[in-house]
Amino acid sequence: MPLEGRFVFHDSEVRRVAADAGAGTLEIHFAAAHVHEAGTGGEEEGYLSGVTLALAGARWTGPVAVCIGRIASGAAFVDGTHRVTLPLGADLSGALRVELQFANGSQLHADAGHLVLHAEGAKHTGDFAC
Repeated sequence: MPLEGRFVFHDSEVRRVAADAGAGTLEIHFAAAHVHEAGTGGEEEGYLSGVTLALAGARWTGPVAVCIGRIASGAAFVDGTHRVTLPLGADLSGALRVELQFANGSQLHADAGHLVLHAEGAKHTGDFAC
């Protein structure tokens, strides 16, 4: 059964970023993806491990090797529309931009033609302390 809910950039924790300039791919692997899900008592917050944000046709700026840890602020721009959340399982094409500001001071900005938010096999945890 696919996961339902929304991925939130702010307070998500990045485990690593895999970049391949030759292939134009950028993958952001999350140790803990901050999510909001609909529950019986309203919206519930939690974290998922094993989520990956994959960009294709990508160009980026930023020191990829140090873009790890907590995201202090982040957003995606989809055809110019600012989004601080994305649906889990998102598969988007068009003029895309992802901007991440990490708590360690590093920044990562990427432009892409395709974005997929993989959440298959992700595991829930109610709290995450890195």
